[in-house]
Amino acid sequence: METLVRGRGMFSITVAHTSTGCALVTVVGEIDAGSMIELGPELERLPDGVSTAVVVDLSRVPYCSCSGVGMFVELLSRTRHDGVPLALVIGTHAVRRAFEVLDVSRLFAIRDDHTSALSAVRMAA
Repeated sequence: METLVRGRGMFSITVAHTSTGCALVTVVGEIDAGSMIELGPELERLPDGVSTAVVVDLSRVPYCSCSGVGMFVELLSRTRHDGVPLALVIGTHAVRRAFEVLDVSRLFAIRDDHTSALSAVRMAA
């Protein structure tokens, strides 16, 4: 498993690839204008032509701005275009609510934990 970690202060992004080719992106901290500068380029690299699926873990994200949700909609568009399954792990009501308010939650495979997210992308592959 290859791992890349970026971040500063209370925000970090970890990108790892499993032996089965799934890109696992773990985000820790608030997704706002300041953190999007770091998160945006990492998400723009996905899908990377090698990954068989993408799982983004937002379970340790207490807040996600509307612009942050927009980045995930763009990621969804790219993964669909490339035929790569995408699942999000969302553990907080505030982040889930941001997706609901923008009426995009129904577009995503949103799960409560890694295990069910990995199962969702495996079944979709």
